[in-house]
Amino acid sequence: MIYYGTFLISGFWCWIAEILFKKRDQALGIVISVFSILVLTWLCGVRDFSIGTDIRVYGYNSFNIAANSLNLQQYLNSLNSIYGGSGNTEYGYLALNYIISRFTSNAHIFLFVLGLIINSVIFIAIYLFKDQISITLSWLTYCFLFFGTTLNLLRQSVALAFVLLGIALLYKKKNKRSLISFIIAVLFHTSTIFAFLIYVFGLLVNRAKSKRALRGVFVFSTLLILSVPMVITILNQRGLLIDKYYQYVLNDNSVGILTILIRVPMLLLIIYVVLRKRFCLNRERLWIYFLVIQEFLMLPLQSIGTTVARLMLFFGVAKIIAYPMLLEDIESKDRVTNYLLKLGYLIFIMLIFYEQVIVSGNNQIYPFVFAIN
Repeated sequence: MIYYGTFLISGFWCWIAEILFKKRDQALGIVISVFSILVLTWLCGVRDFSIGTDIRVYGYNSFNIAANSLNLQQYLNSLNSIYGGSGNTEYGYLALNYIISRFTSNAHIFLFVLGLIINSVIFIAIYLFKDQISITLSWLTYCFLFFGTTLNLLRQSVALAFVLLGIALLYKKKNKRSLISFIIAVLFHTSTIFAFLIYVFGLLVNRAKSKRALRGVFVFSTLLILSVPMVITILNQRGLLIDKYYQYVLNDNSVGILTILIRVPMLLLIIYVVLRKRFCLNRERLWIYFLVIQEFLMLPLQSIGTTVARLMLFFGVAKIIAYPMLLEDIESKDRVTNYLLKLGYLIFIMLIFYEQVIVSGNNQIYPFVFAIN
């Protein structure tokens, strides 16, 4: 199968790069990393326009309009006449469309460049954690749990990548750079405004001066997250929220049992590690784990709106870091046990991909179809 083969080949080159990084051969490690990214990004450019719902909704048309526009003003006017208000599309994404359209009219090249940006930013975020986690397992976590989403959610996937980078920078206490990353994310998807909660929580965690204050931050942040849909509803009732945001709390939907079950194993391990090593874990690690816990607590909110899951993604993307970090925290002194644990984890995320993409048809990316021309 094309997905599994590509993910594992990309993961193999990432593993080689990780070995080189550990041997302090940074230059060659970066070269191999680029190759690992390109192996994955290849799928973005060669896919048919039927792969991913958003390509059919706006992805292909937005780029095609840009390619046929003589200048930026004509492009914006065309979008406005067809969709209204530039199609409610963020200016960061529109700018990217327009810039690439100046060099090519091939939408497949645009999708390749878009994928290259997303995958590269994700890899950089992972690299920043190279001393805390396995880069390879983190990259494979991205491949099996999130890459399929990037083939569908074109704008929000760029935002997700920069949110993860913002999380990584905040973990490193690079607050200003993290803020810039979150701002860039907003330029590609305005729902990232909600993700600024992550930034604020991270700042509060870093500045908490006592364990009591730290516990207060975690409790407060969790309660605040659970109140987000209610706040949106109140704002909308008072005419303070545009329809673009109100969609996040419209339409009834149910929470599937599998949606819960695929999260439970790792969630239980996180709770186990937090309780067992609460005196050993640093506050930044606890923050990463809590982002995953908070994403799980948001699951019941899916019954309020079908698209609320898109807000959850901003918290859920932390799994790319949290899951491999968790494996490091539960490692034993027995190398065989550690090997089996990581192998079991790899099989676990492969099964999740199978259930979500192949069985459930998430993001409408299966079966993979190559572009004919």
